[in-house]
Amino acid sequence: MIFKSFKINNFRGFKDLEIHDLRRVNLIVGKNSVGKTTLLESIFLLSGRRNPICAINVENLRQRIVTRDNDFEYLYKDFSFDNNIFLSGKLADNNSTMNLTIEPIWKVSVKHENSNQYNVVTQQIEQKNIILEQQNNDIIGIRYSFKDLNGQNFRLDLSINTPPPFQYPVEFRTHYINSQNIFSVQNFFEKIIQEKGEQEIVSVLNNIDNRIQDLRMGANNAIFVYVKGISKAVPINIMGDGIRKIVSILSVIADAKNGIVLIDEIENGLHYTTLKGMWKAIFLAAEKHNTQLFITTHSKECIDFLIEFIKESNDNIQYKKYLSLLRLNNKNNEHFVTNYLDENLDAIYEKNLETR
Repeated sequence: MIFKSFKINNFRGFKDLEIHDLRRVNLIVGKNSVGKTTLLESIFLLSGRRNPICAINVENLRQRIVTRDNDFEYLYKDFSFDNNIFLSGKLADNNSTMNLTIEPIWKVSVKHENSNQYNVVTQQIEQKNIILEQQNNDIIGIRYSFKDLNGQNFRLDLSINTPPPFQYPVEFRTHYINSQNIFSVQNFFEKIIQEKGEQEIVSVLNNIDNRIQDLRMGANNAIFVYVKGISKAVPINIMGDGIRKIVSILSVIADAKNGIVLIDEIENGLHYTTLKGMWKAIFLAAEKHNTQLFITTHSKECIDFLIEFIKESNDNIQYKKYLSLLRLNNKNNEHFVTNYLDENLDAIYEKNLETR
């Protein structure tokens, strides 16, 4: 499942945003507070549309705790429930479209015509002889509405007091990693071991520490590093953050086979000397596991090393065709994207264009 275009309406700071020419690896750059993280969150919501809990998860990723239904206002443009959130992505494999509408469920009272009795209801009433009255602009949850890839209509409701009793199977795997959860995903390393791909990671880690010889998994999914000159295996948790981060990223890509990985501020915790080797490993892993990546960065060095890796690659044309570099812009409170592809990537490198 690879998105080739994406559309966002009324989500967080975005009123309307459309992105085209998405590819396997999509690097998102732009100034602070322009919406790079929000773009990742919108893709996360659409990809996980069968699970309304994702609306709470995106708040948790920002270290916000949703304690009442009105807190869902932070998902909406200008914190207003007046317009529904709408997300849409066109898929490259069969040209089908995934849509998701997120609307508030208003607290209403129902009154029979010949009675003074009111009852609060949580769902749409279609009976005759009743009157619906909205109360105090309060909401009692949000509603996910969409048609799945098989054409079946879904309406899934989420309330803080009554979360969904079960989750539908996801349409494809999606992982979102940032600086808060990056080191909690190393359990996925088991997939690397099963496919005998640990030496690919070792070759990347050698750019950080050339003494590293092997990686193994022990009890309780603990990862151990074999280091030249040290007779005992070293737990990865006491190694540097750069080593742990690269292992985590590549493990997540492997686990999201045929799916999507979202990485916010990929450069955090990595020394600039490791970036070129990291990009090579990411492109190889994305191709091997048919995984689409959306990655944000603030680092010009991160961008430069990516383009340098592509230019120096023996298979330059193929890697270039895999990459879309997206610069997110905001002018007069209107968002738009500048997409650097193919020959434009050479212009960035040769003319040192500012892409942050």
